[in-house]
Amino acid sequence: MIDREKITSKNPKIKFSYAKQIVRDSAKNPAFFLEDFDYIIELTKEKNNIIKWTGIDLLGNLATVLTDENVAKILPMLKDFLLSGKLIPSNHALAALGQILLHKPHFADEIVPMFLALRNIKFDTEDCRDISRGKLLEFLKENYRFIIGNKEAKEFVEECTTSSRENVAKLAKQVLKKIKATA
Repeated sequence: MIDREKITSKNPKIKFSYAKQIVRDSAKNPAFFLEDFDYIIELTKEKNNIIKWTGIDLLGNLATVLTDENVAKILPMLKDFLLSGKLIPSNHALAALGQILLHKPHFADEIVPMFLALRNIKFDTEDCRDISRGKLLEFLKENYRFIIGNKEAKEFVEECTTSSRENVAKLAKQVLKKIKATA
């Protein structure tokens, strides 16, 4: 259970060290935090970005214990963060959605199009866009099964092979190779 005094502490050292702790703890024991599901959603609405991102991370860590109803409740909010055009919340949402997809693959028809929508999102800079794409490619490198046979996904990955960020282009080529090997 989340200690509300610590997570709302006026002392930043207490608040932020506790935020890190509960993200770590929720990854190890997500069921312990399930009763705080509605409160975690409230954390994602906080003005303080670190607390907001903590809430997003917690939702991803709870993927193994969330009901389908819980997942359906948070998908629109996670989509908004993912497609916000802001690098950090987008990447936190990408990680959370990735965890949900891994543990609830029957949501692939909803989550994969969200991932592919990143293709058309304008970030603050082209570099931010490419970093976000790189995070998605990191996920797809290990989990490419979710995009096999998806023409739009293949086009997105092909697009990324020309990224000005060398690591993004390299990742895209690796993902593309895996996709083509299964075709």
